[in-house]
Amino acid sequence: MKTIKIIFLSALLISISACDSLNSNAIALVDLDAVAKALGRDEVMKQEIAESEQQLQQQLTAIAGELQNKVKQEQASLTEKSSDEDKQRVQQLIVQAQQQLRNEQLAAQQKSNQLKADLINKFRDEVKAIAEPLAKASGVQMVKVIRDDVLWFDAEADMTDEVIAKMRSDKN
Repeated sequence: MKTIKIIFLSALLISISACDSLNSNAIALVDLDAVAKALGRDEVMKQEIAESEQQLQQQLTAIAGELQNKVKQEQASLTEKSSDEDKQRVQQLIVQAQQQLRNEQLAAQQKSNQLKADLINKFRDEVKAIAEPLAKASGVQMVKVIRDDVLWFDAEADMTDEVIAKMRSDKN
């Protein structure tokens, strides 16, 4: 009976220690913001976004100018003798121009948002390509991004510095 207890306790201790080692290496974390900042990629992305937004703003300004000129031309064609239909047509043109400008602004905002998402996803894919082999080599089964919803983590689970070092070495 004593031998059975010893065997059972040994098996239990082995399974507990195996679970502990699996859990300690199960998940690693990477701080994408820290990686981007360390590599200067955050500034590059900000610059690309600023340039794109400036270009979109210039396009919006040009469209607004064209619409304004079109409205002014139509308003100039009105005289005291213009019919109510002509006056109503100009009012409709003004409303249409305003709506078109709002639509263009919305489209520009969507383009800007899409560019931001594309830049982040591209960078995330680059980090993934580096983090995955590092994680596998360390026996890690999953790599997660550190986000605002992470309240606490053991610093040993953070592989951000390893990712930064590998990305720097691959760059050179």
